[in-house]
Amino acid sequence: MKIAYCEDEPAQRSRMELLLRTFAERKRLPLTVEAFSDSAAFLFQYPGSYPFDLIFLDIDLGGMDGMALARKIRETDSEVPILFLTNHKEYVFEGYEVQAFRYLLKPVTEDTLFPLLEELQAMRGQEKPHLLLSLGGETQKLFLSDLLFVESDNHYLTLHTAAGMETFKKNLSEFREELSAAWQASGETGECFAAAHRSYLVNLAHVERITRTECLLSDGTKIPVSRGCYASLNHAFLQFYRPNAF
Repeated sequence: MKIAYCEDEPAQRSRMELLLRTFAERKRLPLTVEAFSDSAAFLFQYPGSYPFDLIFLDIDLGGMDGMALARKIRETDSEVPILFLTNHKEYVFEGYEVQAFRYLLKPVTEDTLFPLLEELQAMRGQEKPHLLLSLGGETQKLFLSDLLFVESDNHYLTLHTAAGMETFKKNLSEFREELSAAWQASGETGECFAAAHRSYLVNLAHVERITRTECLLSDGTKIPVSRGCYASLNHAFLQFYRPNAF
């Protein structure tokens, strides 16, 4: 479990880290805690992606407060759970705007914190299939459902999502294995990605139609289908939607 914690009171930071480590030891969980004293330090370290299982934010942070930091996080990450720490009950309703996971009133205790961590553990077991990618010096979480297709060109891959594109150096067959492992690690069966061409992998969940020459995706993109890939792509597509058909 990887947790970020933004709190400007040293005593509170120490107390929270002790509670988190106590929980991890009891549950025999690996734990990494990254503590930050203010929003600026957090955003400097993680300017656009947040590779955490949970982010604790003190609402009363100096400078950019916890609520403002949560809004900044939600600009690029709608999934990471955010848990607010506060001395004031009136902030609870503001949390709906940023889809807060929960609120905790200070002082935090085992009785208030541990049930929420157990709930988070249960949620993690139901998390959507994803990969953690190192892109531009940052670690980013990529949900497979967001990936439309992968394009390979001269040892570089371009990931195409509804939000845009990311290019990095990697072998296509190696990346295909990583996608397959991430898909099956979530409890899914079969494959979610298939080759339409030696230079393209398509997300079968986004395929609308396959012909002998092209594959139409849900966003309207047309991907070329090679003669050698047509049969296997068509079979994979049918298997994805009708796994018991063969």
